[in-house]
Amino acid sequence: MRKTRLWVVLGALVVVTMSASTGWGFIPDDSISIGLESNPIEIALEPGADPWLKVIDDPQGLPWADDAYDFVPSPSDPGLLTVINLEEWLVVGGTIEWTDWHEEIAGAPGWVFDRSTLGLGLPGVSDPFVEVKLPGGSGFNAPTNLVVDAQDQSVDFYFDALPVGTEVHIIKRLVYLGPDYLLNTQPPDQWIGPLTIAEWPTPEPASLALLGIGAMALVRRRR
Repeated sequence: MRKTRLWVVLGALVVVTMSASTGWGFIPDDSISIGLESNPIEIALEPGADPWLKVIDDPQGLPWADDAYDFVPSPSDPGLLTVINLEEWLVVGGTIEWTDWHEEIAGAPGWVFDRSTLGLGLPGVSDPFVEVKLPGGSGFNAPTNLVVDAQDQSVDFYFDALPVGTEVHIIKRLVYLGPDYLLNTQPPDQWIGPLTIAEWPTPEPASLALLGIGAMALVRRRR
């Protein structure tokens, strides 16, 4: 599979205020990194703001994923993705502490967050994970009193308050299981449309109804 690293090129430190429907666009690949450990993206929370959108899409509208893990064997589809490893390096900005972080897959049936309770029996399957480095700290550790509530299309992280300046590292895997993976009544299928992930820290954004708005910034990656 192709390996990818996303390079943020919009300045020394990108600040996302989340006061508008802010989005990032990505070309489909099996490994996408948002921000860098040495240069995390600052998220300055504003109460009532809209979510931060990650839109993964093929600009030519071509199929780019196949449900290879469906119970019914899929035809060989070289080059199509089944799993996307999504990694984010963030830093708590502004003046408001974080007490939780939420993610939701929007309008993309068949895509799920990979988690051990899916029972797929696949190597490397694990719950979504977050680790943090507090201001003045020397390394990353799980936040105090971390609780992860991972569902098929949503994941919620709860933890003790993270002060401004805390660096946050979030890791998760997205898996395409097909259009009817719960009942398995449909044949294997390919994914063509965009995969949109909405993310936000506490407090919850004013509305999740704007998820149809496209990405405002497109950061290309090398193949």
